[in-house]
Formats: sequence, C-alpha cells, structure tokens
Amino acid sequence: MNTPSPRRHRFPLSTTVALGLWSLLTVLLGAHGAHASASRPSITLNPVSQTVLANANVSFTVNASSGKVQWSVSTDGGVHWAPLPGGTATKLRLSATTSMNGWEYEAIVSNAAGSATSSPATLTVTPLLAPVITASPASASLAAIGSTVSFSSGATGVPTPVVSWSYSRDGGATWIKTGPRSTTLTVAVKSLSMNGYQYRASFTNAKGLAVTSAATLTVAATQLPRVVTNPTSAFAYASHTATFSASVKDPSATVQWRQSSDGGVTWSAIDGATSTVLTMSGLSVTQSGLKVEAVFTNNVGSITSGTATLTVAALPLPRVVHNPVNQTVDEGSSVTFSAESSDGTASVQWLVSTDNGTTYSPINGATTATLTLTNLTVSQSGELIEVVFTNATGSATSLPAALRVRSLAPAPPTMTQQPANQYTFANQPVSFSSLAEAMPVATAQWSVSSNGGYTWDAIPGATSPTYSFTANQLDSGKWFEVTYSNAIGSVTSTAAVLTVWNPSAQVNLNWSGYVATGQTFTSVSGSWTVPTVTCVGTTNANVSQWVGIDGIDSAQVEQVGTDSSCNYFGPFYNAWWEMYGDTTAPDGAFYFEVGLPIATYPVQPGDVMNASVSVTDGVWNMTIVDVTEGWNYTKLVGGANPTPLQSCAEWIVERSGIVIGGVQSIGTSASSTPVTITDATASTASTTGTISSFTNQPFNVTNPQTGQPLLTTGPLSSDGSSFTVVNTSPVS
Repeated sequence: MNTPSPRRHRFPLSTTVALGLWSLLTVLLGAHGAHASASRPSITLNPVSQTVLANANVSFTVNASSGKVQWSVSTDGGVHWAPLPGGTATKLRLSATTSMNGWEYEAIVSNAAGSATSSPATLTVTPLLAPVITASPASASLAAIGSTVSFSSGATGVPTPVVSWSYSRDGGATWIKTGPRSTTLTVAVKSLSMNGYQYRASFTNAKGLAVTSAATLTVAATQLPRVVTNPTSAFAYASHTATFSASVKDPSATVQWRQSSDGGVTWSAIDGATSTVLTMSGLSVTQSGLKVEAVFTNNVGSITSGTATLTVAALPLPRVVHNPVNQTVDEGSSVTFSAESSDGTASVQWLVSTDNGTTYSPINGATTATLTLTNLTVSQSGELIEVVFTNATGSATSLPAALRVRSLAPAPPTMTQQPANQYTFANQPVSFSSLAEAMPVATAQWSVSSNGGYTWDAIPGATSPTYSFTANQLDSGKWFEVTYSNAIGSVTSTAAVLTVWNPSAQVNLNWSGYVATGQTFTSVSGSWTVPTVTCVGTTNANVSQWVGIDGIDSAQVEQVGTDSSCNYFGPFYNAWWEMYGDTTAPDGAFYFEVGLPIATYPVQPGDVMNASVSVTDGVWNMTIVDVTEGWNYTKLVGGANPTPLQSCAEWIVERSGIVIGGVQSIGTSASSTPVTITDATASTASTTGTISSFTNQPFNVTNPQTGQPLLTTGPLSSDGSSFTVVNTSPVS
C-alpha cells in the first residue's frame, strides 16, 4: 500500500480557546438559523482489530449515523496519523504484509455539523515460515509379504504445511506420488519386488517446500535366491579391464564376489566386490586362469553362481586406426586434430615438425586423442602434426597431417571442391557439397536449372556450402551450381546433375523414355529442345530424340527426330526420318535414318522441335518442325512391307546404333544436357490422350559392363504429357 503522508498531531483544546470558539459558534448559529437543527455524526460500529497471515487480504468496517468517511493510519502506535488515499468507504480493504504489523486504523466521519472518530483497530500480521522437517520416516527391515508397514514424518511451518508422500522404485532417480495427505503413510507389502522401494514425505506451504530423507523398505524373502544370470568367462589384454556380471531373481539379496587361483579348490572374497557387476582393472598375465563366482545371500540363506574363468594375454602393440587429417584455417583462428588407436588405454603424445618431417618435437600438454592449437600465425603454415600411441608393449605413430594457415590478406573466392552429380530415389534425402577459399570469407548461393543450364534460378535460403533437400522424381535432370562471392569477386562452380531413379523403369541397351502399348496406334506426337552435346575427343558418339510407332513387338519402327552427335569435326546436329524394317521404303530408310539436308533444315542446340508420326489409309506421315529455326518437313510413305503392326507408340531418347562394315551395333552414347519431352500424345481408333492415357512403360539405358546409368528417365508429369531424361554418359 502507499505510505501515508504525515499530518498534524491532534491535541486537546485549552479551556480559553474552547470558550472563544463556542462564542464564535453561537454567533454563527445565530446568523444561520437554517442549520441549527443539524447534528454531528455518531459512530455506531467501531472497526475491530484483526490478526492475519502475511500476504492475506484483510478489511476494517465502520458505521456512523451520517457523514462522509475518511480512514487514517498510524504506523507508530497512534502517535501520528495520516489519511489513507482513497479510503473513503465504510469498509477499508487491505493486503497485509509483514511491514504492516502493529499498524492502527481509525475512521473519521464528518458532516456539516461536525465529525466523529472511531476507536482505533490494530492489524497484527503473522509472518510466513517455510516448512522445517522435524521427523523423517525410518526404514523398515525384513517386512513380511502380506504385512503392512507405516512411515511417519513431521514438519513445522506457517501456515501449517500440507504433506504429500512419494515412492521410488529406482533408488531415488524418479519419484511417484502416493498415499493420503497425512503425516503417516501405511504401505501394504505385496511382493518381494517391492524390496528396496524408498519412501519420503514433502511438506509445502506458501513459503516453500521441505522434503524428508528417504526411508527404505526391505522385504523378507521366503526362499533362497535363484540365480538367473551366471558370469561368463572373459578375455582381456594385460593392463586392460575385464568385467563379469551375475544376477538373481531376488531384489533383497546381497552379493559378494570371490576368486580362486588354484582352479576352484579354495576361494577368497574380493574386497569391495558387492555389486552384480565385477570389474577387474590393471590386469596382468599372471592372473590368467583366475576363476570368479558370486555368492548371493538373503534372510533365508546363500546360493553361489556358476564359475567364470579369466584369460589374460600379453598386450599387443597399439595400432593407429584413425590418422589426423590435413587442416586449412585462417590466421588468428584455432584448429583441431584428432586420432584414434586400437588400444583405448594407450598413452598419447602429439608431435610437431617445422622442417618438413625431418625432426619432430613433443607438444607440451598434448596428451589426449584430440589436439587443439589456438591463435595460429602464418609462420605455422606448413607444419606437420603427428601423434604417438604408447602402451606397455610399445608404440605406434600416426601418419603426419599438414597444417595450412591462410593469410587474412583480401582475395577473391576460388573453388576447392566442386559439387558432384548425385543419384537417388524419390522422397530420399540428397546433398550437393562444395568448398571455396576466400578472404574475407565468401557467401554461398545455390542455383538450379531446369533447362540444361540455359537459365538459372537462385534457390531461396540455399546459402551454405552444402545444399540438402528431399528429392522429388520431378527433380530428375535438374542442374545445380553454387556461386561464392565476397567483396573482392566471385566464382561459380561447375554444374552437378541430379538423377532420381524411376524404380518402375526397365533397363535397356539403347532406349530411354516411354512406350505405350495395348492398342493399335494411329498417331504419336511430342516436342523437345535439342540438347547440347559435349565433345572433347575424336570418338563418334550420338544421342537421338524421336517419336515413333512400333519397335517393341516388331522389327519395324516408323519414326522421326533429331540427332545430337560427336564426330571427328566436333558437335553435329541434324533432323531425320526413318521407316526401319520397311523393305520398300525409299532412300534406304528401311535400314538407316534419312538425314535432312542441314543447309535447308539446320538444327542447333536449344532449338524447339515438334514432331509427329501418323498413318491414314496405309500412308505414313512423318512431320518434324523446327520452331526456333522456322522450318518444317513432312515425308509421306505408302505401301510399307511388311505391314506395320502399329502395336506401340514411343517417345524416346536413344543411344543410337552404328554400322561398321555392314554390321549394326550399339554406338557410344554422347554426353548431353537433359532432354525434356513435352506435349506427348498418341491416338488409337478409340482413344486420344497423353502417355498416361495408355498402358505405358518407362525405360533406362545403362552400361551393361559397369552398370553405370547413361540415360535415366524421370516420372511423368501430373497430366502424363511430359518427362525428362537425364544423360549421364561420359564425355567422348
């Protein structure tokens, strides 16, 4: 509450002053006869003294015949009084604190005729006292199953603490509430499994919490302990540790391990070995052949476990299983090297060489498996770090690790690790990793291309050296690159391609893409962008993109498309048509694709192509349009022999064949950018639709000798009209 402002003392008036005031009052009353009938207020109910606990709410009440109320407070036993701001109601409400103990409160009731003051009421505030334990429960020993035991506790405090009980089944690690809110807890002993249970009481009031010490319940067994786990023999090297364990189905049983060095003829207790696990450290070869066993005892008697034998062999030389690795850091920073040996107990000493490994010196205090060097300088660059592991048998030295300390002089970023192509399945995590050096440190930004690198889009939030995400089948064929930038300059990595395997695809020697079957097809169409091939040598390599009918269940294919090739002259691109297997086809189209003259029908990488194959009344129409170059070509062929089956329609990216000396074989697949086939449709007598309108099968091309994927087909788009083939063929 607010501290009241002091006011003047109330003193009794002298007789002379009183008479003078009475005379003045008489004159005033005579002059104002209209008020002569008003009467001074009288107190009809005085406030009553109160005793409450600290922080409790309290109220004082006054009643009077008439008039306005003003409460006052005295903090010094009634010597001085001060009005309480806002204290103008007949009931004064307060929140008591210990500082208010002994304060007095009175009410002054006033009207036009005068005032009346109540008798004072005193507020007594009792301070809160936190609980103090006066009695903790005592442990209960050898309680019989079926009996009850009681635990008692006590505590003092203001206000009176509330008691609650808990018990623990795991030696006090966790506690579970139980029992009534009474200072005595009665527990029914139901089974031997309750042996070792602990019980404690908690006392709580507004001031705090106090917890008793725990009492332990020991349950009397009704039969000898029964061994459920016998110790097993152990092998260890000299100076190492061996562990044995045994157990019984009796939580009340105690254990004592003992040993025999004469084959079990005599036994002696092992000092301090009183848990179910026996650990023997610092072993020597002389202990080999030692036998150990455990004796379990309860209130009924004792039982001995089976015997286990300890075999100790001479300690072999340590062997380095993890060598420290080269580290590159900035000057002024820290670096950490780590190593590991086959002997976890071997001592460790790190060494440093400043003369390229000619001599090494111990590093003071570097005697753990991890070495940290701080506040590095450029002068330390080139130091070699190695570690020596030593045990009682001998030593082993790691391979040296080189320390490189970079100067903080400004420098643009340079790539030190390029991202690599990645292969995964749909809905699996995938990561592209990279590293770059720069001063100041460069920031990273990953970008993705869905069109073979012709355009790139920054990936929001992908600003770490490693870009990780969950792959979608539609991510197949996308390219990823990272650009590092600082105030001095920037560098962009090489592109890495993501291949998302289509588990439903069949493996094929030359075809990738989709084949629709199950009906008699009369037309097929599709569009693609001519991919760019990479040619670095003189090897002939080729990859074709086409649409067609037949080829799965027959030796004929009616097709039209483009080639992206590598030959002795470098990259070569052209359009073609073919009636493979049609013995009457013109221009050799029964056996070879017929290339269109490139002077009239030029094809360049990045050109958008539309192609279709259809048949009407036995006449085959093969049309291809270069949207980018602005030309179109149609070839009509009739009288095909034998008559095509029209049993399938294809949208294919092909590892094309070659003919040498009249012998046809599978050629080398040229490395190219991914191919996305769009607007893929087909028609039969009853149906016109996208690939997904028909029974369809995806195909992949792999190297039969190495299993390396060459042409990988991605999933169909949601409308079944497009898909991407990723080309991961080696560059020829």
